[in-house]
Amino acid sequence: MENLTREYLLNLFDYNREQGVLIWKNHWRPANAEFLRGRVAGSIWIDERRTDPVKYVGVGINRVYYYLHKIIWFLETDEWAEVIDHIDGNGLNNKFDNLRSVSNRKNSQNRKVHRNGKLVGAWWSNYHGTWRSEITVNGKKIHLGSYATELEAHLMYGQALINHGLV
Repeated sequence: MENLTREYLLNLFDYNREQGVLIWKNHWRPANAEFLRGRVAGSIWIDERRTDPVKYVGVGINRVYYYLHKIIWFLETDEWAEVIDHIDGNGLNNKFDNLRSVSNRKNSQNRKVHRNGKLVGAWWSNYHGTWRSEITVNGKKIHLGSYATELEAHLMYGQALINHGLV
């Protein structure tokens, strides 16, 4: 992504900050320029790798596909962020005030299940009949134990975050 410059992107798009959209101004492929000029850029992509699939907007530039939220973040901050979180959980809401650069961990903690009350770091194991907790540190999962309640598992996760210097 770093090969895209802000100037190049602003040559391709008009950026509507209030709506969180890009409008084609020019196109990297001249044959498409007239047809696309004035149209909203991008199409909806569904990330099905997740257990709770999320819809995002993606756009092709020079035969490479980018998430629209990453381009908008770059246009606003002049920084390519590794992970951009949609604060309200709506992957189609690309207004800048709904975006934030976060770690993978923080992005995962903002999933719909957690916004709906499920505690972070706790999951129910049918096999064990208990609440379990684990944390990932440097790509390695660490089992934190089995607990009678979701709250206990969540509290152990929070303590592990502190112990590993992750908060």
